[in-house]
Amino acid sequence: MISYDTFANNESLKKVDLMSINIEGGEYKLIKHIIEKKYIENIKHLQVQFHKNIKGHKKLKKTLNTELSKTHELEWSYNYVWESWKLKN
Repeated sequence: MISYDTFANNESLKKVDLMSINIEGGEYKLIKHIIEKKYIENIKHLQVQFHKNIKGHKKLKKTLNTELSKTHELEWSYNYVWESWKLKN
């Protein structure tokens, strides 16, 4: 496994049209990292499946949703199934 930083740099990613995340609980750390490093500002559409197998998942999800709402709009959500975020204009 490599970090998102390494992947983005190796692939010379500047913009991402669609990122789909379904990594069985790892989404919390990955999205937090993407937000902290400001990569989130370059992702047009983010689809994510949040999982309940992580301790404190409700609080983590709420925190990430608050952070995501700063740059993205929630298009639709089937709670803990799939949700889709779109970059604000």
